[in-house]
Amino acid sequence: MRSVFKLAMLLLATTVIVDKVQAQGGGGGPPNFMALIDTDKDGKVSQAEYTAFAEQRWGRLSQGADKVKVADLQGFQANALAGIAPDANGEVTKAAYLAAQPAKFKAADTNGDGSLSEAELMASFPRRGGGGGN
Repeated sequence: MRSVFKLAMLLLATTVIVDKVQAQGGGGGPPNFMALIDTDKDGKVSQAEYTAFAEQRWGRLSQGADKVKVADLQGFQANALAGIAPDANGEVTKAAYLAAQPAKFKAADTNGDGSLSEAELMASFPRRGGGGGN
């Protein structure tokens, strides 16, 4: 019952966040993550901005826990852990999640300029059914 409650709270929190991102982007299209992550509004995402977003995202995924059970997550939440191997218990720790972010940033930076354009950023988010890697 506790897991169901945690999952329900996680889904509610994610819905609120996605609604906020979509509202910033005018709605109707894909979420405007650039508006949320590019905190200095220079039109590109630095590694520091990407890492800060990843830390915030972990807080939403884990609800303050140090690890999450991958099987308890669905959709957007599960996609955030794409490419991170769970441990023997099927869990990903905060340390493993954050340790994966520099490589994910580097993979997303397809032109190698040390920052992410909006296109690079959006391509880095996994889609349902695969692809991407944040």
